[in-house]
Amino acid sequence: MSDLNAEVWSEDKLLELLGVDKANLARLIRDEDFPVVRLGNKRAFLAESVYTWLKNREGKADGRGRKPKE
Repeated sequence: MSDLNAEVWSEDKLLELLGVDKANLARLIRDEDFPVVRLGNKRAFLAESVYTWLKNREGKADGRGRKPKE
């Protein structure tokens, strides 16, 4: 099964797929309501939820669902 078809991604796999570092992922989770499942001291990410979160931000100028101030 390819990584994109996996139903649950580890934090390391998500970092690889998105091409971001841990600090940026932590900011997304904290500030942008990024979908995460906490499993004790670890995090898991449901592929469908991450995909939906990304699709909702597609085509937005600042990625937050609104256009930047001019």
